[in-house]
Amino acid sequence: AIERPDLHRTLLAQARLMALEEPRVNVCDCIRCNHPTQQSMHALRALRRSRAAFVYLTTAKRRGAFRRSLDALYSHYNSDAKTDVLVFHNGDLDAADVDMQRALGRHEVHFIDLSSRGSHWQLPFLNHALFPTWLLAEDFSLGYRHMCRWWGVLYAQLLIAMGYEYAARLDDDSKLLSRPEGDLFGAMEDAGAEYAFRLDAFEYCCSPTFREAMVRDFLLHSGTQPTFIQECCLDEFG
Repeated sequence: AIERPDLHRTLLAQARLMALEEPRVNVCDCIRCNHPTQQSMHALRALRRSRAAFVYLTTAKRRGAFRRSLDALYSHYNSDAKTDVLVFHNGDLDAADVDMQRALGRHEVHFIDLSSRGSHWQLPFLNHALFPTWLLAEDFSLGYRHMCRWWGVLYAQLLIAMGYEYAARLDDDSKLLSRPEGDLFGAMEDAGAEYAFRLDAFEYCCSPTFREAMVRDFLLHSGTQPTFIQECCLDEFG
């Protein structure tokens, strides 16, 4: 996903209002809008060499998948574009990871330890004893919700403070499969676009039922004949 972090902040304000209506289902509940100090941001601002950044969040356990994702990004785009790449982690990546990217000439790749960034990675005050009562507590761990809070709230605040205008979020196992034409971020600006998203994936039958209903209703209303569809949906179209 590519977005403008300042727009993300506006959407966050709307999300906080929604959270007041049903706090139990909001994985970003108890949001605390923290602001970095001038001292803590000086070094991070000095890293910025472009107005946009590709953004990862990864761990040492997923190092292999992350490296393959980064290789694909450089193979299809960043070898020429040289856009900043910010790799956020929780302190478990080390100098060897940095040295490998430097040896490949990828000097715009920056590894940022979130564990030393204070408010940008801290959980708000939570009564952990209440966690078992949360909606879907067994399916979505506290660590998973922590990750959701980072992508849903905190990362946009940090990139705004660093001075970036555009951010392209990549999962650490994402792969850019083909070469885009031209400058991704310039194209968005020329089109007046605030957000772009591309996904190559299957949504299985365990997806929320409203999504299946939305797609089904659109196909029926528009008269579209699908060329591919999950087998579980074939009953609707014969």
